[in-house]
Amino acid sequence: MKSRSTYDVHVHREGKFWAIDVPGVGYSQATRLTSVEETARDMIAATKEVAEDSFDVSVDIVIPSTVKDHINQARELHAQAARIQAQAAFESAQSAAVLKQDGLTYREIGLVLEVSHQRAQQLATAALNEPSHDGAALV
Repeated sequence: MKSRSTYDVHVHREGKFWAIDVPGVGYSQATRLTSVEETARDMIAATKEVAEDSFDVSVDIVIPSTVKDHINQARELHAQAARIQAQAAFESAQSAAVLKQDGLTYREIGLVLEVSHQRAQQLATAALNEPSHDGAALV
């Protein structure tokens, strides 16, 4: 079985256009980032005289390092927020479970935790059924 070729496509913004560079194949441009892969495929297929669906492309969007820093910071903050959200959900579930064990109704637990009584029941049930849980399913 013959393996498929993969072409690296490097793209960066140049004025109003996206400059496309496919090493060993050529250069092109696109007006929209969403059309870069199609444009690159057309160019590769025409240059190499092969069908557009006979190869893979790997698009690398080249952006300034200052933007990369912001993107990396945003991704880290999103990951941190997800971890904190999971921890908060776990603590809410533990609170609901303790309050239920203390004899409160789900409506009362909902009022205390500022959630609906249905959510209070979900939280308490999850915590009571899995006491050693890490909180992942409680989010």
